[in-house]
Amino acid sequence: MENKDFDDKMKYAKKRARDIVGLYIHLFVCLVMNIIGFVANIILYNGIWWFHWVLFIASFALGIHFIIVTLLNKLDDKAK
Repeated sequence: MENKDFDDKMKYAKKRARDIVGLYIHLFVCLVMNIIGFVANIILYNGIWWFHWVLFIASFALGIHFIIVTLLNKLDDKAK
């Protein structure tokens, strides 16, 4: 019985670690994407700013991912 509890806790810890690593990967991809978009906007379309839309959409998606990984998992922890 004790071994089963340990296995369950290890599975949950591994899932949480994967979720957090996924959030960091998403953050890195958004950062790189926004830098490339900003540079492309300056080089290709000087004067017409479309970059802020890319930044807004990427930030919104990253915010939702952050909420799922942090807040919803904390609620799940309290339910257990």
